[in-house]
Amino acid sequence: MRLVKTLLLAMFLLFSAAGINTAMAANEWGLYNQAESLEQAGDLEGAMKLWEPLVGAMLAIGEDEAAGFCAQKMGRALDKLGRYEEAVKYYDQEIEIWNKLPGHADWTWVDTHRAKEIRPEMKVFVEEAATGSPVRALAKHEPVQGTLLGASVTGDPAVGYDLDRVPSVYGRPYASVLVYVSDWHTYVDETLMKLAKQKGLSLQVAWEPSQGLSAVTDDHYLRSFAGDLKEYGLPVFLRFAAEMNGDWAPWSGNPGLYIEKFRLVSKVMREEAPNVAMVWSPNYYPDDNVDAYYPGDQWVDWVGINAYSDYYFNGNPSFSESVAAAHYQGCNANPLHKFKDIYNRYASRKPIMICETGVAWANRYPYVDVSDWGANNLGRVYSYLPLVYPQIKAIYNFNYDISNKGPDYPAFSHYLISGNEKMLRAYRLATASQWYLDKMQQSSPLRYRAVEGAVPGNAKKLVSYISLASGVSRVDYLFNGSLIGSATAPPWPVNVDFSRTGPGVLEVKAYDKNGKQGASRAYDVTAPALPPVKVELNGRIMSFDVAPVEIEGRVLVPVRAILEALGVEVGWEEATRTVIARKGTDELRLQVGNLVPVLNGRSLPALDVPARVIGGRTMVPVRFVSENFNMDVDWDGENRKVIIRSR
Repeated sequence: MRLVKTLLLAMFLLFSAAGINTAMAANEWGLYNQAESLEQAGDLEGAMKLWEPLVGAMLAIGEDEAAGFCAQKMGRALDKLGRYEEAVKYYDQEIEIWNKLPGHADWTWVDTHRAKEIRPEMKVFVEEAATGSPVRALAKHEPVQGTLLGASVTGDPAVGYDLDRVPSVYGRPYASVLVYVSDWHTYVDETLMKLAKQKGLSLQVAWEPSQGLSAVTDDHYLRSFAGDLKEYGLPVFLRFAAEMNGDWAPWSGNPGLYIEKFRLVSKVMREEAPNVAMVWSPNYYPDDNVDAYYPGDQWVDWVGINAYSDYYFNGNPSFSESVAAAHYQGCNANPLHKFKDIYNRYASRKPIMICETGVAWANRYPYVDVSDWGANNLGRVYSYLPLVYPQIKAIYNFNYDISNKGPDYPAFSHYLISGNEKMLRAYRLATASQWYLDKMQQSSPLRYRAVEGAVPGNAKKLVSYISLASGVSRVDYLFNGSLIGSATAPPWPVNVDFSRTGPGVLEVKAYDKNGKQGASRAYDVTAPALPPVKVELNGRIMSFDVAPVEIEGRVLVPVRAILEALGVEVGWEEATRTVIARKGTDELRLQVGNLVPVLNGRSLPALDVPARVIGGRTMVPVRFVSENFNMDVDWDGENRKVIIRSR
């Protein structure tokens, strides 16, 4: 099925490149041909100047199909030039036009997926203590909060059967190990079961009916298999006949029979092995037939997803990026998108398990080292999972050495994390989070709450999920226009304390790999208003006609009132908007908006906050002016009071 759809897609791409219905108005057709000639000559900018007005022109004369092609041309040209936000606008226009035309629904498939991949995404979360009740009744072996860490081990040269090596290699232990039973009438690896039981680990058992579904009957083998799992005594996740939605699985193609056999296995496990949780696990793709294979809530404990991220679609560099994007693959794909469809369908009623996953660090045939890309995307998966998919409660990496396998082995890439130092570093860093669990019956002390509308004033730590087509290099957090923190790695954390600032506006700005701003969001902060700042001079509270203000941690007060109270002569130079303060032989000059003060003709170190006009009064930093006229200054944070004393 995947191959058939891919071939149809390739045919569509060829057709769409061939041109549009020639029965359009001669002028528009001439402009279209002129744009196509410019495109073929490599002058995309010139072609775009024609395509852009042609979208509206074609719609105006009723040539909607042609308008769709012009919008598509604009979208793909802007995409190629790296102008992704603009490209999304035209992809959306193309999709809107063609979806209104009978028989054109499939024409939008490629660009719909591409638009998803390059559309900027930003969502801010508050990290907070995990309190309260779960969002639904917990399933068998489900943690309240957090994600169980697991992987396959027997094919991992860094671990093998020595499970004590996992923490030294990967940074922390596994809570669970993945084991395959790929031949019907065989059993789980006894040696691994014994060692895993000694370590108190759960098992994920991938049980594959290799002889077809007809071989699955309520017989001695099924009952004895259940008996072995019961004897294990610890939690077991039984993933029976996974990837049933893909035509590459021998048990695919008959949803009714599949459901019948899954229910049979589930029934027997509940009768014979109460420690077994049944896991139903489709592949992330194709997604249009998944529901047809679902056995029903009463027979399924967990819903799984199998999903791998490859640099090239099917390991083949010759496939276009558009084809790759349509399958959520390729170098520009967001690895998180693979989980989205199944998660959205089932997470409200079942815990989700990523039963098998891997991010490529090298393409196999031809061999291409993509470890920088792989490490970045592996970090994205594990860093963002707690934020955007909190109901994913377990994840297993396919750690299997295939370096000695030939081209016929059914894997396009190398996924073994221990096979590459960059991947190891990325994994260890991302899974150090307290969200991830290395023991059954654990629960994370953290949770992440999406900011909807306003940032709560009691927030102490913020993190962000950000997706930009050209990658993310830095995220800045600004409060009332002033920078309060930056982060250079996902999930882009920043510590905040709005109890010291009061209400205001938080801006979050994400910059791509070229340093260009790629996404931004603004949120109100609902912190309570702070009490007014008081100024005490030699034991006496001063009064001002314009109240002192706190800006970027500095208190500003009306200049004339404070300086005259200090015995300083105050003048004003209108031409330069400069305060001139004189006492004895000293002259201090503070220009509105200028960070650099001047004392007796000599420039002083820059201020954090310049003098500024507020409420018709020139406001100056109280500590700076007081200390420059021989006063001592302290700050009483609890009472929000500036204390000035004569030396």
